[in-house]
Amino acid sequence: PVIVDSVKMLNTVVTTAFSQRRKTLRNSLKKLITETDIIALDINPTLRAETISLQDFAKLSQYIKQHPPEETL
Repeated sequence: PVIVDSVKMLNTVVTTAFSQRRKTLRNSLKKLITETDIIALDINPTLRAETISLQDFAKLSQYIKQHPPEETL
């Protein structure tokens, strides 16, 4: 099981990552998290959303929840 503080944030990250076909995490999540931060979470930013695990999505959502982007859409 995967435990997250915010299911809403997890949903946002997953929806954003899958919203544009064939985009890498670096490109699809760039408004939420930097490439450097993705790498710091030990996730390859050149991967596509369909290739990472639920645990990786949980790590991304936890990080973004704790470090929200400066500009929100």
